Amino acid sequence: MADLNRDGAADLVAGSPGDDTGATNAAQMTVIPGRRAGALGGGAYAFTQDTADIPEAGETEDEFGTTVAAGDIDKDGRPELFTSAALENSSTGAVWVLPGGAGGPTAKGSRMITASSVGLPQRENTRFGGSGLLG
Repeated sequence: MADLNRDGAADLVAGSPGDDTGATNAAQMTVIPGRRAGALGGGAYAFTQDTADIPEAGETEDEFGTTVAAGDIDKDGRPELFTSAALENSSTGAVWVLPGGAGGPTAKGSRMITASSVGLPQRENTRFGGSGLLG
């Protein structure tokens, strides 16, 4: 949970790595805006690997949304959104960083960090980004 849109209410970020979004278990992460009163759910939006400007494309068994996190790592007052896909590229794994925007995280300018880009081997079961919801 983090106040991604800076309206004073915490927003909920949920990964659903087993979701079939275009391909079996390609998956997604969903942002549910916080509210001061009333039921949650209105205004929810999701990101997948097939969202415009997200690097890479959703493939069977990627498990996008395996782990999720938020934080203002560049100290600009707009929290970034992070997610991983433990099974990306034959279970090597990857992490995506979505920049914080004026109204919340945005796919524009997002980056994909692979295991090999940080010196880890590009081999099966590296699971860069963690196994999170997969156990």
